[in-house]
Amino acid sequence: MTPWRTWRLGESNRYFVCHKFCVGGIFLNASSAHLKAIYKTTGSCKQRRIKGSAGFTLLEILVVVLLIAITASFAVVSLNRDVDRLAQLEARRLVGLIDQLRDESVVSGKSYALEILSDERAYRFLVAAEGWQPITDDSLMRQRVIPEPLSMSYDTPIDAGVGERELVVVQASGQITPFTIVIYGEDKAYHVTLDPAQNIKIQEKMRGEG
Repeated sequence: MTPWRTWRLGESNRYFVCHKFCVGGIFLNASSAHLKAIYKTTGSCKQRRIKGSAGFTLLEILVVVLLIAITASFAVVSLNRDVDRLAQLEARRLVGLIDQLRDESVVSGKSYALEILSDERAYRFLVAAEGWQPITDDSLMRQRVIPEPLSMSYDTPIDAGVGERELVVVQASGQITPFTIVIYGEDKAYHVTLDPAQNIKIQEKMRGEG
C-alpha cells in the first residue's frame, strides 16, 4: 500500500491525487472530483518526475559533497607523499655529493667543506685555499637551493679555522667531522648522519620524532 500523494501537472494549477490505497496497480476509493489522471503502476504508486521540474534532492547534494570531500582528501595525501619523496631525493643527493667530496679530497690531497647557509634552504661547497673559498669551477659542487616547501636544519661542530661558520669538514685524509643534517618533508624528515665508522646514513623519521 502506498500513502496519499499529490502531484502538480506542468505549469497549470491542476493536480491529481493518488489515494491512500493502491493494490495490484488498481486505485481504490479514488475521489473522482480530484482524480484527473490515473495510470497503472507495477505494484506501487510512484511519483513520476515531470519534464521541466529541475532540482536536486538533499540526498543527492549530500552525496556530491561527500564525493568532493573524499577526492580532496586523496589529493592532500598524494601531495604530502610527493613532498616527502622530494625530501628523500634531496637527502640522497646530499649524501652522494659528500661522498664525492670525500673521494676528491683523497685524490687531490686538499680539504673541503660543506656549508649550510644562514637561510637553511641552501648549501655550498668550499675548498681550503687561503682560508675557505667557494668552489666555482665545478658544476657538480655548485651552490644548491632545496626546493620549496622543503626545509633544513643542521647540527655540526664549529670548526676553529673558520670562526663562527658552521661547516662539515672533509679532511685531505678523507675523514669527515661528525654532523647531522635534517631535510624536512611534509610528514617525514630525513636525517643525514655520520656514524662512528665514517659511513654516511639516512634515517627516515616522522616530523617531530627525535
